Amino acid sequence: MSGHRGVEEIHYANLRGSDDYDSWSFNADLRLPLGPTLLLQAEAFTGRNFDSHLGGIGQGINTTLNREIDTVGGWASFTLTPSTLWQFNLGASFDDPDDADLSGNVDSTRDARTKNTHFFGNALYSLNAQVQLAFELAWLRTTYKVNAPGEGWRQQFAITYKF
Repeated sequence: MSGHRGVEEIHYANLRGSDDYDSWSFNADLRLPLGPTLLLQAEAFTGRNFDSHLGGIGQGINTTLNREIDTVGGWASFTLTPSTLWQFNLGASFDDPDDADLSGNVDSTRDARTKNTHFFGNALYSLNAQVQLAFELAWLRTTYKVNAPGEGWRQQFAITYKF
């Protein structure tokens, strides 16, 4: 379990003063071995104005409505390690700000993001103790207050050198 509590102060450029906004979160994490080669990991979170802690899809304060943005979300993943050479991961995540705290905009670059969803799978292969190869395939979707959702597939390859 973890969390935070704070206040964010915003100073306005036109010298009309400043406003204080609450910031808090509550988080629950799980790490559960399901056998010698299978692991379940997960996290659930809820909070208000915690974009600086990576919640709310990067949205913490709605300056149009002059209020904090509440959000809930979480992620879960299974890790299978059948040998010292291979590791496989499969998981999903979502981040869902409260739609009532968001303002829409027909300009797609300024429209509020109402939900992020992410599904992924990856495979890692260790060439030796220092070098690991990885490939990941992921599907991502973002919905918006006014505009049509954006979604797509992402694939990536990485080589990790540990020193």
